[in-house]
Amino acid sequence: MPIKIHNKVLFVLLICAVWAAFFLPFLTVAANRMMTPKGELLQWAQLTGLALMPHGFVVLAVALLVMTPFFSNKRLSALAVLSMVSLLMLVCGEVVIQQANGRILGASTIRVSFGAGFWLLILILWLMAMEAVRFLTTRSIYQSLLSFAVLLPLIGLMLSARSVNLSLYKEYTANRQAFDAALFEHLEVVGITVFLSLLVGLPVGVLAFRRMRVRIWLLNVLNVIQTIPSIALFAFLLAPLAWLAGRFPWLADMGVHGVGTAPAVIALTLYSLLPIVRATVVGLQNVPPAVVDAARGMGMDSLQVLSLVHVRLALPVIVSGIRVAAVQTIGLTAVAALIGAGGFGAIMFRGLSSSSVDLIMLGVLPVLALTMCADAFFKLILAQLEVGAP
Repeated sequence: MPIKIHNKVLFVLLICAVWAAFFLPFLTVAANRMMTPKGELLQWAQLTGLALMPHGFVVLAVALLVMTPFFSNKRLSALAVLSMVSLLMLVCGEVVIQQANGRILGASTIRVSFGAGFWLLILILWLMAMEAVRFLTTRSIYQSLLSFAVLLPLIGLMLSARSVNLSLYKEYTANRQAFDAALFEHLEVVGITVFLSLLVGLPVGVLAFRRMRVRIWLLNVLNVIQTIPSIALFAFLLAPLAWLAGRFPWLADMGVHGVGTAPAVIALTLYSLLPIVRATVVGLQNVPPAVVDAARGMGMDSLQVLSLVHVRLALPVIVSGIRVAAVQTIGLTAVAALIGAGGFGAIMFRGLSSSSVDLIMLGVLPVLALTMCADAFFKLILAQLEVGAP
């Protein structure tokens, strides 16, 4: 009797997970910070010494996860995947921490870091969780919460006192002031950009909805801006802003210079306008004409119809556009560090210049966390709008 694979996506991810775990360096070890780290493969024997998980329980978890693509019951398979994925993420973190704590006893300068196999395995396990939650709920907010919940045991382990010997934690300790400053700078640039994008994008979107010629011209221009590489757009703004700061001293007093926050905010705002304007136009266009006619029949004027009918019914689509713009801005702000805007991009580029993988990850991981938080926040707003929809 042939064996049927009920979830081919999950099966392929499992194969990739095995390859990442046992054929790529699971951790890297260096004699000190200046030495080139050497990768080490994961040995199954390393799992036997886990303090939190007995060896047999780990084997059972892996076996259950391997069998889930063959379960015909999608909901049962999804529950098994979520529980086993969360457990195996915790096991992976525990393996690396125990290796770091064991080796640091011999020499305090030894640096133990996560290897490419660890990061890829965690990513694949998380993708498996994302695949599984689709069969548990169709609500996007619950899907986001479940996908984030599987990461909580690993996050808790990484933030515990037991991880102090990891190289990533040592980099954070050595660069704590720079990290705190980068967090403030990153949030500042993102906050100003999103605010200006809303301030400009929403009225422009309404104007484009009302005027066909403006809509075609405006969307074409914003599409062209979106195709320009971010670094090129940042560089393009350097000379004009430097000239304006030199010509008008009051602009320089306000912080407008060729480099720094000003060109970053301007460029990021230009990038953010397209999703907001397009979402505003599409949302307003999708309002049923019968609803508009009914509102006018009730005696509403044009402004009331726009604010109480068009905007109210188009709000979920508009919020979706704002969500795209916010998530995009968080990522692109890291690139803006090249022109002196600061943020976590500055830490990433410092790590690249010094060939320090842990310093790079110290800048990358907060950006990923901010992106996930922003995405979940806007999904929560969308869920509330769906509940309150007539």
